[in-house]
Amino acid sequence: MLPPTLNPRFSNPLFRMSITLKSLVFLSTVLALAPIILAGTHPSRGLWVGEVALQAVNEATGAVGDSNTFEFSDPALPTPTADTAYLRLILHVNGAGQVQLLKSVAIVEKDGGNGVLLITDPSLYPNFPGIAKRIASAFYDFGDSKAVGAVQQLVDTATWVAVPLALQGRSQAGIREEVLAKLGEIVAGADVNTAYLNRGTGAVSFLTDEFFSLEEVLRIADATAELVHTNVLEASDFAYDRDAGTYAPFPSDPLGGGFSTVVAAAEALRDASFYGDERGIEAIVGVVMAAASAVAEMSAEAELPEKRDRARLAAEAEWHNAADLDQEHNRFLASGTFRGLPETLVPVAVEQAMQALGRGETGTALRGSVRDALLQTIGVQDAYAQAETIKSNSLWQDPRSRLAVD
Repeated sequence: MLPPTLNPRFSNPLFRMSITLKSLVFLSTVLALAPIILAGTHPSRGLWVGEVALQAVNEATGAVGDSNTFEFSDPALPTPTADTAYLRLILHVNGAGQVQLLKSVAIVEKDGGNGVLLITDPSLYPNFPGIAKRIASAFYDFGDSKAVGAVQQLVDTATWVAVPLALQGRSQAGIREEVLAKLGEIVAGADVNTAYLNRGTGAVSFLTDEFFSLEEVLRIADATAELVHTNVLEASDFAYDRDAGTYAPFPSDPLGGGFSTVVAAAEALRDASFYGDERGIEAIVGVVMAAASAVAEMSAEAELPEKRDRARLAAEAEWHNAADLDQEHNRFLASGTFRGLPETLVPVAVEQAMQALGRGETGTALRGSVRDALLQTIGVQDAYAQAETIKSNSLWQDPRSRLAVD
């Protein structure tokens, strides 16, 4: 049985298809921002998930014919496709029998196991903790409320700016100039990648102008290490609590007010973007959490200087990661160049070690001979070359890839 208003046959078909649907559940729903109380008892009420098999189209790609013009198939006669395309179809039928096509839906059990809820707005997921089943269709990429909101903000802003100026008797040119200037500010703020990291000429961005310097990162690491070492705080205390509204994990600002200034800049970056871009906040939290976690993983008997050194290394690595937008370092670690190094290194190391031992070398001399031989291999040279490229292209001369090869 198909839900009402959905008919797989068309008098003038755009395509020929077969539809197979299965009713999953009959239930109440959470759509958009609030639960909807369904009073009706339509027989098709519920969630339907199925598959569309696309087998023919009403107009195939045109080709140049004898008359040197493009010729197309007759749109009244569907042309069979070379293969079948399968598209997932997700439908919801409410109590009144009205059908909605969904892009995705999460099925969540109600408290106490009294039925389930359907959630179609991902922003509501945090309100319903627990195990859920999510169903999505990649073929219907509609309903992006953030994108719609972005366009709506431009429309509303243009209206709010233009109308008062028109009522004041301003000229069309003057109104146009004011509106374009205001819309330009919004568009510039919407470019979250550039706002987060802009390395162009005269660049102004969060990472280039407002994020921590390396010296500040090391001071943060020292403060974190001391707090964890003395059991004033645990590593989990440095995590980001979104409900708190801000990020202030230290009893006192380790940068004398500079830490809170960077946090404020990250929050401004988030609030200025349509998508609530939290990368600035995540970069701050990442530096602190990396230092705290590194110390927490060490032996309780370790001395504070050792813990500070470990915290500094971890915080600096995370500082570089914050600027690695394309994840070049992680891509390098996953590449065949790096992953193939053990297979290259082991036989060379064994052979050179045996030869050095035969020459009577031991200790530092033996290790030097093996290392020199390894540095001459093509695989190692290629790996260092790639690591140097990543370092030179990075914002802060990121050495992590080279250290990985070392």
